[in-house]
Amino acid sequence: MRILIILTQYYPMLNPNVYRWSAIAEHWVEQGHEVHILCTKRNNILNESIMNGVQVHRTGYATLLDWAYNLLEIRQRRAEINEGKLQKQSLFRRVLEWLVDHTWRMLYYLMVVVYGIFLVKNGLCNYRNYILLILLLAFLYLLQLI
Repeated sequence: MRILIILTQYYPMLNPNVYRWSAIAEHWVEQGHEVHILCTKRNNILNESIMNGVQVHRTGYATLLDWAYNLLEIRQRRAEINEGKLQKQSLFRRVLEWLVDHTWRMLYYLMVVVYGIFLVKNGLCNYRNYILLILLLAFLYLLQLI
């Protein structure tokens, strides 16, 4: 069987998600399946490679922050372990992540609101459901600020 797994990151990055999916993918390869991983590209890592029998294809970026990491050649990203330990982040990196968190993510919620208005005006969604969606988004946004 041919299997495609789509992830934002894959080995050699180390985080729980990568660890779990690399073990699953390698297990499927051992059972005779053809496994492909599609993940985001990284600097200094080949876009096409085979790791422990798993074919890895790297392309595109998962987020605006991911694009900035590649542009600035930042090797270790959020929640990643480098050489067995977390490294202290530089002031520049913390500022960059703060800007993305407080601009891009805010724009994302704004676009959902605008899209909701479009749905209500065209009769594709009722007003009550739209208000519930806005309240849910406001709650989720406030959770991010805590």
